Amino acid sequence: MNTKERKNEKGITILALVITVIVILILAGITIGTISGDDGAIINASKAKFRTEIRDIQEKIELEEINHNDGEDFQFGSLEDLIGRTDEYNEILSIENGNLVYDPEKVSDKQKEWLEEMDIQAKTDIIPIYTAEQLKKIRKWRRS
Repeated sequence: MNTKERKNEKGITILALVITVIVILILAGITIGTISGDDGAIINASKAKFRTEIRDIQEKIELEEINHNDGEDFQFGSLEDLIGRTDEYNEILSIENGNLVYDPEKVSDKQKEWLEEMDIQAKTDIIPIYTAEQLKKIRKWRRS
């Protein structure tokens, strides 16, 4: 082989290497974007875990209501007593009038969005009504 042919082979090999590296970098960027984007695998896994925990708590509330449905006005204890553990959910969730509610000050924007998708209201959104008179007052207030 002469010197000119060897230089040509080295040039082609380096060009192939550069193209391969560029393709690998593009594929790595696409993969990272897919995993960590707004609808990526990491966010979806976090959402699934969060929703599963909330559904578990809702189920325990429903079971507690069924077990104590003997005509008397059942009062729930703390969420910690109900779910039997202390974790982040005790900080952000509570039970008001038999409904699971969240503290909007203690949840992230994503968690707030997920909770609202599950029809769980913020604490400030609940107005307990115990009598017909209270309902009339609220109707008058809304009309004015």
